[in-house]
Amino acid sequence: MPVRWLQRGKGLVYFAYMPLFAVKIALMKWLQYAIIILVVGGAGYLGLQQVYRSGADDPQVQIVDDVARAVEGGVDPAQIIPNPSTDVAVSLSPFLASFSAERVLTLSSGVMDGSSINIPADIFAAAKDTGEHRVTWEPKDGVRVALVVRALKDGTFIVAGRNLREIENRIAHTSTFVGTGIALALLLTLLLELFGAWRHAQAKPHVQSAPITPAQ
Repeated sequence: MPVRWLQRGKGLVYFAYMPLFAVKIALMKWLQYAIIILVVGGAGYLGLQQVYRSGADDPQVQIVDDVARAVEGGVDPAQIIPNPSTDVAVSLSPFLASFSAERVLTLSSGVMDGSSINIPADIFAAAKDTGEHRVTWEPKDGVRVALVVRALKDGTFIVAGRNLREIENRIAHTSTFVGTGIALALLLTLLLELFGAWRHAQAKPHVQSAPITPAQ
């Protein structure tokens, strides 16, 4: 009787601890899927973010290109750039401005809280070096502007920009969508691996004791 109980006990111990070992194996397998999901999901999110951000420059690039061509063709910037009417802090409309070779504002359709816009000198330096500079400008906390600066042949600058609020809202929505997708993919793969480990453990034969034959 004690031998039979001991053999049954071994079988029960084996059956009880095998699922835990299988869970560890399943988690190790799932970790590989998790890394792939995180890398692919993160790369996809960064790609979408860059597409949204680079696309935010398109209207300003077109405006700057048209205005620069007209000014270099002899048109007075005052005939192109309207009077200040766009509050950069709240409006989603693009604004247009011109600066002298000394980086002094000469004309602008945009204002910041009722005052003239003040663009940092290093932005103009970058535009002078490369001919055109596209940058995210933060004139104050909570306000980000997609700015395009074109250096003209006479040393002056044409600037166009617009508030990024709507673009950043889209990026935030995309972040939520991608994050939710990644979380669901991680959960689903984890459950599938655990279920597979459970089925595998159930398929293993139980350890059973042989009947004891009475001694003759």
